[in-house]
Amino acid sequence: MSGTVRLAQEFPAFSEADWQRAVQRARRVSEGAESASNYALPLFPRARNARPVIAHVGGAPWRIVQRIDAGSAATASAALAEDIEGGADGAEISFAGSSHPAGGKLPPLAAATLSLPPLPSSFELRLDLAETVPPALLDIAAGRATTITVAHDPIAAFAQSAPRPSAESLRRMAAEMENRRIAGAAASADGRIWHAAGATDEQELAAVLATYVELMRLMDTAGRIGVALAADTDQFRTIAKFRAARLLLARISELAMFDGPAPSIHAETTWRAMTTLSAETNVVRSTIAAFGAAVGGADSIAVLPFDVARGPAGAQARRIARNTQLILAHEAGLSRVADPGAGSGAIETMTARLAESAWRRFQTIEKLGGMVAAIGEGSLLRDVAAARLARAAGIASGDSRMIGVNAYREDGLDPAVVRRAQSDREPRLVPLRVAASLE
Repeated sequence: MSGTVRLAQEFPAFSEADWQRAVQRARRVSEGAESASNYALPLFPRARNARPVIAHVGGAPWRIVQRIDAGSAATASAALAEDIEGGADGAEISFAGSSHPAGGKLPPLAAATLSLPPLPSSFELRLDLAETVPPALLDIAAGRATTITVAHDPIAAFAQSAPRPSAESLRRMAAEMENRRIAGAAASADGRIWHAAGATDEQELAAVLATYVELMRLMDTAGRIGVALAADTDQFRTIAKFRAARLLLARISELAMFDGPAPSIHAETTWRAMTTLSAETNVVRSTIAAFGAAVGGADSIAVLPFDVARGPAGAQARRIARNTQLILAHEAGLSRVADPGAGSGAIETMTARLAESAWRRFQTIEKLGGMVAAIGEGSLLRDVAAARLARAAGIASGDSRMIGVNAYREDGLDPAVVRRAQSDREPRLVPLRVAASLE
C-alpha cells in the first residue's frame, strides 16, 4: 500500500467561529446575548519549533514517593517496609513540628530509633522535620547510597510564625551531607505550604522561586536545595506549572552562574482539595493531579491517600495512592514521551504566561529585600489570604463545584445549612481545605 491516508478526510472542517458557536450552545448562551463575549475561548495554534522542557532519562519513570504519617518509630518502619514491597522507591516521613498541612505525630527524637528495612538502590528518604537530621540516619544513608532530602522549608515555616531561619544550621547540615557524600537536599523551597494556604499557581511559583534564592543566600550554595510543588486538580494548569517551574529555575541558575545539576522537583497531590465528605471522590482528584505532575515533568510524586483529611491514612487508601502512580508510570507509560506538552499551543501559552507572571511577582519580592523581608512586610501574605477568600467564596456560592460537598451531597443537605465561618484573613500562612466550611 502506498500514498498518504488522511485519517480525518471523512470529517467536515470547522472554523474557529463554528467552535465558538458550539461553546455558546453548550453553555446555553444565546448568540445575541450581551454576555456571549464572556464565553469566547481561544484556539491556540500549534507551537512551532518547541523544545521539550524536561525528559525522563531513558524513559525511566519519576520516583514514586509515599508519605508516612505515623505515631511511633515501629509503625513508621512497618509502613516503610510495606511501601517498598508495594512498589514505592521513595518515602516522606513526617515528624511532629512539620509545616505540612497534614501535620505529623512522630516525635523528632524517634528518628534515631527508626529501624529501616533494606532500601532499594537510589531510594529517596524524605524527612519532613524541623530539626537537624539525626546522625544515625545520615550513617544509614551514607552506607546504602540513599538520597536524603530534608523536606522542610524554614522560610515557609517562618511565615507560619516559626523562628527566623538560621544560616548557620542550614550551612552545617549541607556541609555534613557533603562530607559524608550523601546525595540530596539540606532544605527545600516548598510550594505545598503556600498552596495549602490558598496561593494561586502564580503566587506559589513566585514564593518557591524567591525561597530558593533566599536559601541560596543563607546556605551559600544551590546544590543542596530541593523544590516541592503542589499538583492540583486542573490538569492543564498543573502541567504548565511544573514546566514553568523548570524554566524559572533554569533562569535563576543562569543568572547566578550556577553550573551544577538542576534541582529536583517533587510533586504532591493537592491537600486543599481533599474532602471528608464522599472521601472516595478524592481518588479521582488525586489521579488527575498526579497525571498533570507526571506529564509536567516532576522528578518525584507523592499521591496523598484519599482519607488524608480525616486523619491517619488507612491501609486501603495508602495502597490506592501507591497503585495510582504505578498504573500511570508502568501501564499508561506516561514517562515514555519526553515532555508531552511541548508543542501544544495551549500548554506552551499557559506555561509562558505562568512563568512571566511568577517572574514579575518574584521581582517584586526581591525589591522588598527577599523572601524573609517580604513575609515581614505583609503584602505577600495578604495576597495569598485574598486568593484563599476568593476561592472560598466561589465554593460557598456554588460557582465552583465540588462533588459531594456543594453538589450531589450524599447526606442530601443544603450546603448553605451546614456552612461554617472560616478565618480567611490571617496574617500568616494558614492551611485551609477548600471544602472545610461546608463539611
